[in-house]
Amino acid sequence: MSRKTTLRAGVSVMDVTPPVGYLLHGHVARNKPSERVHDPLRLKALTLSDGKERAVLVTSDLIGFSPESVVAVRRMAAERFGLPGSRVFLTASHTHTGPCMSRTSHFMPPEHILPDFISLVEKKVVGGIEEAIRAERPVSARWAEDRFNIGAICRRKPTPQGLKFAPNPDGPVDDHVGVLRLDDADGRLVALIVRYSCHPTVLSATIYEISADYPGVAQAEIERARPGAAAFFVQGCCGDVRPALYKGEKFLGGSFADTQRMGRLLAAGAMRMAEVAQPVALAPIASDLRAVTLRFDPSLTPTPASLAALARKYSRENPDAAGGGWVRKWAAHWRRAFKAGERPVRGLDMDLQYLRLGDVAFIGLAAEVMAEYGGWLRQRLGGKLIVAGYTNGEIGYLPTREAIGQGGYEGAFHLYDMYPAPFDAGIQETVLGEAERMARKCRDVSRS
Repeated sequence: MSRKTTLRAGVSVMDVTPPVGYLLHGHVARNKPSERVHDPLRLKALTLSDGKERAVLVTSDLIGFSPESVVAVRRMAAERFGLPGSRVFLTASHTHTGPCMSRTSHFMPPEHILPDFISLVEKKVVGGIEEAIRAERPVSARWAEDRFNIGAICRRKPTPQGLKFAPNPDGPVDDHVGVLRLDDADGRLVALIVRYSCHPTVLSATIYEISADYPGVAQAEIERARPGAAAFFVQGCCGDVRPALYKGEKFLGGSFADTQRMGRLLAAGAMRMAEVAQPVALAPIASDLRAVTLRFDPSLTPTPASLAALARKYSRENPDAAGGGWVRKWAAHWRRAFKAGERPVRGLDMDLQYLRLGDVAFIGLAAEVMAEYGGWLRQRLGGKLIVAGYTNGEIGYLPTREAIGQGGYEGAFHLYDMYPAPFDAGIQETVLGEAERMARKCRDVSRS
């Protein structure tokens, strides 16, 4: 398809702030309901059409979407707009000062889950897509990428006692920043997509106010500087990366002044990049969506006979999980399951989505993705690429081969999510290899 193809884009912005009086999701240390709204949570839809095909990017100031919500949104989008699931890129910032977005949760009492609110958000996604389609107009696109750090740090620290949840200045972070800007025919900024990687956990667990954290500040700053434009935040590979607020070996809870500082730094960096961005084509459009099976380690999958020995092993290797009572809870969960006649599943399906828009591609993983994956995917897939976690749901952590061997919170997350075992070390290559095949397929489609 010629680069002269007219690209059209539409934008819609919606409020998805939950009612006050329910628990905020993300920190188990928060043990009382939210008290007020500090800043609103928003959901944004961007539609892109090359005249033949259409794709949708949906970003949100939410902790994530459940698989059930993803299925509901895909069904409604297909029915109303004829959009296949591979063309709807549904992602979240992963803020920890917003509502629970799952109808069931190991971490949330049932009385603090809001199924009616979740259903409303699903409908708002689809309504936002329709509004954006109706608002489509000719645009041009420009791209820039850089590396900078607004205050992110690895939270996995090897110690003689095992892997600790602690600041590690020498650990990996994914500091790649990608910016995609869209301008209308008069050169006015319509949308600015910004990709960054850091857990939105700036705010202390002693704060009980609804907030979009630093991504919300960044988006608001960009929109304040460029009236009429919409800023879209895409969360990257931040599974083991959090704000660098700490003293010695302990992380500290931050304040709204800290969210302002980090958000303004991100906004300033993104707007600087937007000014030097170079023209790109966002057509033709091609996409792929697959459920990738991540196998659990069969040698560590419990049986009634091995459960007690595995619990002792995990207690030795994961002091943080043992100290928090999670090993005991995991063993009790599987003791009850075996008594009820249940047997562990062999693996878990994770959605992997590849969306190619001409010169630029998005890849979304339905997981909390550890930092190294961002660099690996950019290296192996090449080109102008935005790697996003928390996209189309979230199955838990996607650890690296090394992290699986080390344990720690991310490597041994099965203890917290009550999965039977850690992932098999081969999942790293499974994900990277599948991503390469999807990218190759979409490149071939684009050339045909």
